[in-house]
Amino acid sequence: MRIPYEELAGTPEGILTLRALKAEPLDELLSDALWEESLLFAISDSALERMLRYILNADLNVSLLKERLKTIRSKPLQTKTMTLADQLRQEGLSEGQLLAFRTAVQRALEIRHGSCPEGIREALDAINDPKRLEQLHEIAFRSQSLEAFAQKL
Repeated sequence: MRIPYEELAGTPEGILTLRALKAEPLDELLSDALWEESLLFAISDSALERMLRYILNADLNVSLLKERLKTIRSKPLQTKTMTLADQLRQEGLSEGQLLAFRTAVQRALEIRHGSCPEGIREALDAINDPKRLEQLHEIAFRSQSLEAFAQKL
């Protein structure tokens, strides 16, 4: 038996969590049921951030999400959700950029030296500076050996 969104009970955070879990497989993450302003007002900022993080991780079209956020009638709530969504999207882009640089360095080592040892992979995973990873990408292609690269790591 399917329980309608409106009949899900609990705390505001619990209700929104259940609604989000129900909405995702139905492709209804932008539905009115999930964006009920009385519930959004009643949850903490951290709960709102978790909900937005969940929605953004569901490969939802960011433009459609922004359009949905613009329909929030309360301007302070709309501003808060838009700001959070932008921050989370930027965070996701940054993580994607780091992953791309790490992968590029590893691939360069594989092309140049035939492999990328696990120790070097672990060291690269610990680097969170895109500029440093970009430098290491060039060093990977120019290094004479894996040992020489590891010294510059």
